[in-house]
Amino acid sequence: ELNPESVLVRAALGLYWREHGEPQKALDYFTKLAEQQMQACIWPVEVGRTEAQMGNLSTALAYFQYAVEVEPDNSDCWRELATFSFFNELEVSETGLPAARKVLEMQPEEAASYDLMGLGLLTGGDRVNAEKFLLQALERDANYAPAHIHLAQVYILDGSNHEQAATHLQFVLEHAPDSTYAAIAEKLLKEYVRP
Repeated sequence: ELNPESVLVRAALGLYWREHGEPQKALDYFTKLAEQQMQACIWPVEVGRTEAQMGNLSTALAYFQYAVEVEPDNSDCWRELATFSFFNELEVSETGLPAARKVLEMQPEEAASYDLMGLGLLTGGDRVNAEKFLLQALERDANYAPAHIHLAQVYILDGSNHEQAATHLQFVLEHAPDSTYAAIAEKLLKEYVRP
């Protein structure tokens, strides 16, 4: 009421409504922000996330793709596009992997960049190359929990390396015990490695 034009207030309201199961209300806020701040990729990303929550994956993908057009030099925008593609298994080869490669070009020293590429390759069914990138992620940061989780998934899918999978999952449980990754590690251990 006091400051209805505040970007921060409107963004907070958009997030509030999306988190409370009212994506259409959230969409109203994020769409207006995207129209008013056309040079910021965060708003098309938020519109895309909201569209995805509503089940409109093709529309969501278009917004994530538009986000990288808005800020082509922002690696976070490319990361969002790749992550969306991989988690929704949508245009993995055509869109997700090229976006992940772009992130890797822009952030070549980050473990997260190699992990993202590994995740994309894993999602696309290329376990051999996924393992290579995930190992490179751990060379850059031996404690990077997502890479440990994704490597464990490679070994679980491989079917013959359950001990290696267990080692990576156990590492996450010991080194990131209160994280969401620990919960994932515990679930994978119970369901696939040590049922």
